[in-house]
Amino acid sequence: YLLNRRVAGLRRNSLRRYAPVLSDFIAFVEGRSAYLLSNLTPRLFDEFRQSRLGTHKPYTNYTDATIIKQFLNWTVARKMLR
Repeated sequence: YLLNRRVAGLRRNSLRRYAPVLSDFIAFVEGRSAYLLSNLTPRLFDEFRQSRLGTHKPYTNYTDATIIKQFLNWTVARKMLR
């Protein structure tokens, strides 16, 4: 996904922001035994967002959620997820 974003012309600073957000999300869902894209649910996404409320500012949570949603939309477009 990050390579796709780089090819699409995303700025270097944005790419630096995407990597840790996606890594945090992956670590969170793997901690909940969701190892496949098909195991991702809206509830799991909401739990991730909830888990970050005390440690991240509201705007950071918003932008991080946007990054994850873009990734999930990309997986749907690539038919990796329905």
